Amino acid sequence: MTPPQRAAFVLREGFGYPYERIAGLLHLSLVNSRQQVARAQRRLVAKRHRQPVDSIGHRRLVQDFLGAAWGGDVDRLEQVLLTTESGRAVGAARPAGHGAACVPDRCEAAPM
Repeated sequence: MTPPQRAAFVLREGFGYPYERIAGLLHLSLVNSRQQVARAQRRLVAKRHRQPVDSIGHRRLVQDFLGAAWGGDVDRLEQVLLTTESGRAVGAARPAGHGAACVPDRCEAAPM
């Protein structure tokens, strides 16, 4: 499963994100965000084309994911899902209006 497929699938199936939000986070069209989820589902069912995984990167990803999930840090959780095992971002920088917005004297979470 590619990093965008993994991110789209987990955000949709694991956290119930709407496709519009997934599209914004991953910098995809609405149709493409749906396609990423569908492709991830097909890969999971087929159980084929497994890609080699760097064990150190994988361990870091799992630890970061669990830490964000247990701490209830939605913004950090999104960041973890939008990062590959090698530390690269899945998409370009997130556009304004997505995720938590923090500026001095004001922090607020964007609606899901």
